[in-house]
Amino acid sequence: MRLPSVLGPEEDSDAFVAEVRHGALEGCAGGQGGVDERDDHGRHLPADQPEIGTEAPIGYGGGISLGTAIVVPLTAIEPRITVAIFGGGFFVCEALIEAARRITVPIQFLLPWDDEYVDRQSALALFDAFASKEKALHANPGDHRTIRWVGVDNEFLARHLGRAGTSPV
Repeated sequence: MRLPSVLGPEEDSDAFVAEVRHGALEGCAGGQGGVDERDDHGRHLPADQPEIGTEAPIGYGGGISLGTAIVVPLTAIEPRITVAIFGGGFFVCEALIEAARRITVPIQFLLPWDDEYVDRQSALALFDAFASKEKALHANPGDHRTIRWVGVDNEFLARHLGRAGTSPV
């Protein structure tokens, strides 16, 4: 089998990855076949890790401001997103408020109290708009970039996705 070039056709790369994942390259990764894959934090990913299916619940734990502006409308229409962490609300507008009113999944909302980019009243209006029965606001002193989050529920996503007691980090 030839190795695909870095800039080669996507099919070559996909076939190569599939063969490696299924142990076709016996002897790789310590002679056990498969690949000793690691995530972005260097944690080992087992070779038999399941793929995410179309029915799998999804949690969003993204950024404040722009991440919120993008994912609030997505969460309003994507039924697989079953829990979310939003924050700020850099681009709070009526369309974003309307989308938030349709969101009923559990929400954790992070607000840098002294954010120079996010108007505090707009962010509070966005938080108020969420229709979620379970929503928590975490406001900590600090600006957009140097905030230290204190009192945030670190198990929020894991608990709501059915993996309580495991750390996502």
